[in-house]
Amino acid sequence: PLVWTLAMLTVATLLALLVIWQRQDSAFTLVFVWAFAAIAVRQSVTNPAIAIGASLAALMILLALGAFKTRLLGNSSSL
Repeated sequence: PLVWTLAMLTVATLLALLVIWQRQDSAFTLVFVWAFAAIAVRQSVTNPAIAIGASLAALMILLALGAFKTRLLGNSSSL
């Protein structure tokens, strides 16, 4: 179950990054962060590897979202 869970977290993270890149939808992307945070909290005692994986996935999505928004704002100010 550990490998399968981490694989699904990876797939979901890639899907969230695709949504950031193609649709620029912050609200939809933050749902992934919320879900990953809930997974991390729930699994923190019973399965720390899953908790760490979910936390890293949420952090990666937040960083990508912040980088994309910063890039977008940087491009619009140069117009």
